[in-house]
Amino acid sequence: MSPSDVFGGKKVAVFLSRDGQLGEAVRRSGAVDVATYSRGPASADELRFTYRNVRDVGRNNADVVLLEGVSVRALYSKDLKHVGGAKLLLVRPGVRLLLGGIHLANHMRRRRLVLRGQVTIRTKAGSQSRWLVFENTSRRQRSAKYYAALGRHITEMFASVADLRYSTLRSAQKIKDPSTSGDIDLLVHNDDAGELVRRVTARFGTLPLDIYTPFSVPGHSDGNVAYLPPPRALDLLQRRERGEAGEWRPSAADALLSYCYHLLFHRQPLLLGEGEALLPKTWDDEARFAELMRLCDGAGVSRVRTLGDMEALLRREKWFPESETVNFLARTSDFVRSRYAVTSSYLPGLAVFVIREAALKYDLVGPIETMLAGEGFQIRLSEAIPVERRMEIASLFRGGNWVSTQDSEPAGVPAHFIVTFDPDPLPMPTEVRVERSFVDNKRLLLKKRLRRETAKLAGKKHLNTVHSSDNSGQALDYIERLRPDRFEEFEAMVRKPSSADANDVSSAGKRPEKAIRVA
Repeated sequence: MSPSDVFGGKKVAVFLSRDGQLGEAVRRSGAVDVATYSRGPASADELRFTYRNVRDVGRNNADVVLLEGVSVRALYSKDLKHVGGAKLLLVRPGVRLLLGGIHLANHMRRRRLVLRGQVTIRTKAGSQSRWLVFENTSRRQRSAKYYAALGRHITEMFASVADLRYSTLRSAQKIKDPSTSGDIDLLVHNDDAGELVRRVTARFGTLPLDIYTPFSVPGHSDGNVAYLPPPRALDLLQRRERGEAGEWRPSAADALLSYCYHLLFHRQPLLLGEGEALLPKTWDDEARFAELMRLCDGAGVSRVRTLGDMEALLRREKWFPESETVNFLARTSDFVRSRYAVTSSYLPGLAVFVIREAALKYDLVGPIETMLAGEGFQIRLSEAIPVERRMEIASLFRGGNWVSTQDSEPAGVPAHFIVTFDPDPLPMPTEVRVERSFVDNKRLLLKKRLRRETAKLAGKKHLNTVHSSDNSGQALDYIERLRPDRFEEFEAMVRKPSSADANDVSSAGKRPEKAIRVA
């Protein structure tokens, strides 16, 4: 491989090289930017940084990294998590590489790394060094973390994206002083996310950004769930205001509501006072409590005193997530699972199967109905979702997540729905994985087989054309949105003979007992 093949048009980071002219040689090979990391002093203007530990290898937006000394340990990290987003990893043959031979062989066996060849770099002084070139082929899901070029001042970054639909979230202190710890959180319209990332990462940078979108897509979500309720996230972008550094920021009311949502559904309250009173140590870091109080004052509302106050505020302003989204979040949060996770208070048997746009493209609705009937489901209603309502329905269910990285082509948003009734539902096993703990009918697990079979009919390796409710309560949530005129009819089919539990919190079910330490 020639140096221009490896470095041309790329952002490059050189770690712990003893050859002071190596960076210049890389630059002459066509690199856009070359940053160097050493034990010496830093100079941001010259893209010179002080190396602290192996995590520095991934805390930037380099496309190519050259690793020497102890920085080679980045290749030993589990799932290559310490190499960040770099696609090419260069390392010199020698003892350091041999010491990590087991890790390297494991990454190659699991197809996380592929040896692409070698390159020789020559400096003006006449020295030359040979490097092995590995391609990072890890399929680890892209996180929402990105690194931006700061420029001379943070105002330059915000000026470069001023025409795009975005808003900062909780980053007031970081915007005032980018040298402080922490990230800048951005909410970006789905249609503008790719362009925003392209602009802020065009040059080498180390400013950490978490970039989220209203609808969950890989690289811009909290796991597989939209970071904020999609309808409210879109509202927030509509009502954004201009900040002092030229950034777009949320209105005072949206800043408070999004922060309350963040504290309840992304953070875990650790300590409460009597009557679930909020304390400076409720979220461990007292700065979070202080910020919550500041945002209440800024929005002109009474300061929230208890966890219940926060929940009531979110419900009143329609920021509280739908029951299906809550159960998605409950898969990874003990607090959400213990306090908010919703179990169905209805008899099992009712289900709604949501058919996505790709199924219509390949004329799969009929085959899906046939497969459902063959499994014992009675088709009670099958209707198309009007085009003008599809994004609305997508925003309300499945955590706002309708994209799969495994799909051979985009499956699209909900386009059709089928209401079914199973007169003979099968009980679930007593011990199941968390994501199946809300399923009330074992027969509903056939949706994975439906996806495989419909993908085959479409001639695709993988195509997720079908989603389904987990239980009768969730099915009724769908029906309430899709066909409210038929809600009572379907609700009567699964209503329990006895009166509903007085503690039920929605049509989907009731809350389990809370589990929070009280001071």
